[in-house]
Amino acid sequence: RVDRHDERLDYLEGNTVDNSTRISANEDAIKALKGQVGTTVTNVENTINAKIEANNTVIRNDINTAITN
Repeated sequence: RVDRHDERLDYLEGNTVDNSTRISANEDAIKALKGQVGTTVTNVENTINAKIEANNTVIRNDINTAITN
């Protein structure tokens, strides 16, 4: 019976080490994704702002053209 418990403890210890390794890998992956998400959000914001500014320029030019005609 003691041997069975020792085998079980060895098995559980192996699982603990394996799970710890997987958790560390997941933590590293999450950290990497956090950086990528932040960069992607910034890029989307910059793209949107550039398009808004381009549209505003067209609108201002159209208004100026209408006023001068």
